[in-house]
This record gives sequence, C-alpha cells and structure tokens, in this order.
Amino acid sequence: MNFIFTPHTGKQELFMRHPARTVGYGGSAGSGKSAALLYHFCYLLDFEDQRYRRGEIRKSSAWTCYFRRVMPNLKQAIANSLRSFTLIDKHAKWNATDHVWTFECGLHAMFGAMEKSQDYLKYYSFEFQGVYMDELTEFEEEQFDQIDSRIRSPDPAHKPFENIRWGSNPVGPGLIWVRRRFVDVAPPGQTVRVRTRISDGRYIDQDQVFIQAYLSDNPSLAKDGRYEASLRKNKPHIFKALFEGNWHYSPGGLLSEFWDQDLHVVPNHPIPPNCWRFRSGDFGINAYTSITWWYVDSDGAMTAYYNLYVKDLTADRIAGRIREIEKHFGDWDLEEKRSMLRRSPLDAACWARNPTSASGPSIAEEFRRHGVAWIPSIKDRVNGIAEVMRRLSQSVTVGQDESGKPIKKGMIRWMKRCEAPIRILPILPRDPNNAEDVPKGCEDHVLDDTMYGCGSNPLKPKLEVVKDSDYYDEEEDYASRFKKKRYAEIG
Repeated sequence: MNFIFTPHTGKQELFMRHPARTVGYGGSAGSGKSAALLYHFCYLLDFEDQRYRRGEIRKSSAWTCYFRRVMPNLKQAIANSLRSFTLIDKHAKWNATDHVWTFECGLHAMFGAMEKSQDYLKYYSFEFQGVYMDELTEFEEEQFDQIDSRIRSPDPAHKPFENIRWGSNPVGPGLIWVRRRFVDVAPPGQTVRVRTRISDGRYIDQDQVFIQAYLSDNPSLAKDGRYEASLRKNKPHIFKALFEGNWHYSPGGLLSEFWDQDLHVVPNHPIPPNCWRFRSGDFGINAYTSITWWYVDSDGAMTAYYNLYVKDLTADRIAGRIREIEKHFGDWDLEEKRSMLRRSPLDAACWARNPTSASGPSIAEEFRRHGVAWIPSIKDRVNGIAEVMRRLSQSVTVGQDESGKPIKKGMIRWMKRCEAPIRILPILPRDPNNAEDVPKGCEDHVLDDTMYGCGSNPLKPKLEVVKDSDYYDEEEDYASRFKKKRYAEIG
C-alpha cells in the first residue's frame, strides 16, 4: 500500500493521529479539513492490508464512510478519490452505482449523503469503523447521533479504529448545535471525557476533542497569500468566520450583519432607577424555553439584564424559577406573592386550551396561578424580526472617550450573563427559501423571545426634516423644461 497524503506538521497531523473517539477539525476556510477527512481511513486500510498480507484474515470486514449532507457536494471528493485511490492500491475497484471503493484486502470505503432528515435510516444495516463527516454544520444533530450509533465492529482488532471525525467552517444551519456540543464545552485542543452509565451499572468513557484550525495550518494553500487576499475582500462578519474561524459569526446569518459584539454585549451592571422593566418569553414543552428580563431607559434602549434558557420544564416549574429570579432582582411582591412586572409578552399560543384536557388550564393560566402574569405576544413574525433588526442597527451617542471618539449605546443590548442570546442570536442561519426568517426546526427560541420583547416596545421612528429643494420629480422637471423651450421657439 502506498501513502500519497502526508498531513502538515501541527494541527492537521494532530487531527489525523488523535486517539479520541470523536475529533473535530475546523474554523478557517482553507485549513485542510476535507483532505484530512478524505484520507483518514488510510490508517485502518494500512492495518487491514498488513493483516491480509500476513494471512491473518482472508478478507477485511471493515467499512468506512465519508459523508456530505447532499450528494452533489460529494462530487469533488469522489473525483479526488478516482484520481488517487488506485495510487494507494492498484487493485482498488470503484462501484459508481453504490459509491463504494473495495480495496484488495477487502476494506470498503463508501461515500454517503443524508439530504432528508431521516436519511440516516438508509445506513441502519451498516457497521462502520470509521465515519468522516465533512461540513458538520450542514447536518442535523439527530443525523450525527444516528450515524454515531453505526460505529461498531464484530472484529475486536478494529476497536482502536472505531471513531468519528468531522470538519467544518462556522457556517450553516447546524452551527448552533455543533458549537454547543463540541466547540464551547472546552478550550480548543482540550480533550473532554464523556461518561455514560450503561444498563449493567458500569460507566463507559468516550473522549472528544475539537481542534481549532486556521488557514496558516495549511501551508500549501496559505503560502502565496492569494487565498487570504480573497477572504479579506469580504464583509467583516464573513471575514471573521471564514478567515479568523470565529464561531460567533455566521456568513449569511439572519442577524450577523447587524450584530456588533462591542455594541450589543455590555458588562453586568445595576439596573438604573425609574426604568420600565418587563419580561418576554417563548415557552417550549419538549423544546427550549427562553425568558428574558428587560429594562428600557430614557433613550428608549432595551437592555436584557437576565435570561432563563431551559428545556423540558413544565409551566409550574418555570414559574418557580421566575419567582426566584424576580425575588433576586426586586421584581416580586412578597406580600401579594406575585410578579410586579406588567405588560410582559409571551407566545400567544400559550393561551390555547391544554391539549391533554379540554377543560384544563392553558399554559398562560398555569403561570397566572403561580403569580406570573403575561400578555399575548403580537403574532407578526415578519415585522417582529424586522423590529429586532431595526434595534440592532441603531444606536445613540452618549458621550466621548478620552480621544474624542463618540461613545455609542446600542438600542438593544444584553448583559454578559445572558449567555444563550449572546451565543445564539449572532449565528442564527437564514432560511434559503425565505431571506426574512430562519429555517424551520432551527433553535430559534431566543429569537422568538427577543422578537416578542421588541414587538411590545417598538422603537420610535426617527423623523427626518426634508427641505422643498430635496424633492425632485424627473417627469415634472422634463415637462417644465419642454414648455420653456417651446415658448422660446414661438416667442
């Protein structure tokens, strides 16, 4: 067997040789992730080829699979395999119908896709020893988990090779779950041990690690500087994502062009006196619930001073959390045993009857029973999202720094302790079929929560003074000049 790919010294080599079961490699565009994923199976291939040549096995039972979300995106990887896999093994055979390579030792290397959400079912009969998922942020979390469950082998010799490798830029509809699960859990390069208790009481440890990669980690592309120059021509939020590998910015994101971390994230601070205070909320039963507490100052700016982001809690339990939070911030009437916050919008769907009992209380009524009052949100998604964008795009000048540079205050801000909105809002993807919204099924609970808050406190429009000279009617002006010309000719 011939080796035709040598990883670059440093992070690419670390990715290829890391012993963890789940290893991610990504960040900057051009960091060499696709090549590393395409050729990672060669470690297992070399192991099986040696066993085959020593006569230890008649044929290898090993299978690997390189995944992209849709089949057309596999074209380049397949083309690269057609150019190179026969150089690795001259006896390798390609089955174009099944998209499978079969090597002399018997190992099978497949190319697969999961365009529809449940396309993982196509792979339920497979046992993979190596899985390589390119651009993981294009996949759904359930797809990842289901494919992860296919990693096993009846051959004990394969145990050291049973792994899942993934690569991605911080772009795509799955950015939020990938960041939550692999990027934010630990500093880059730090191994995380995931411990699981199984049915017989034992604990099984499986390691995962994320390796942050940059263009400089791929010298073959970075050396002449032309690719970097092309990335630097992009808008700031695109440059931050694709060159800096910043997972807090998303090219093509719904709000990414409006989000400014310095303007919209502020230190935790005391709530100024005499400010209007209220809360907004998006309730989820099997999904996340997001509730945000706001104050509105004399400039009309909304500042979030706390956010509750929880999952799988009933209305009564969430009401208990609200009570404790509002006691802490002085928003709870201890004598009346109720919240003092009024005009607080909640998803209007919470006023529907309880689906489990026609005579049972609605979610809103359940909250009220525990002293937490709400008003129905305005159900206007287009204008609600537009109001969020409007607040993000506007600011007021509140002073000058020592150099005379204006100090600006965003018209919507989040204190640093509001972790979920700060983490999610800048990277929410844009729906490819509707540029004014996010895709269905996206983790948009914080967006809905924010949208209800902004919708109940719309920003006052700025009135511009327009002079008469600013008006210009091209058609009227042409007619006037034509008349003057005709009168001159006659007279």
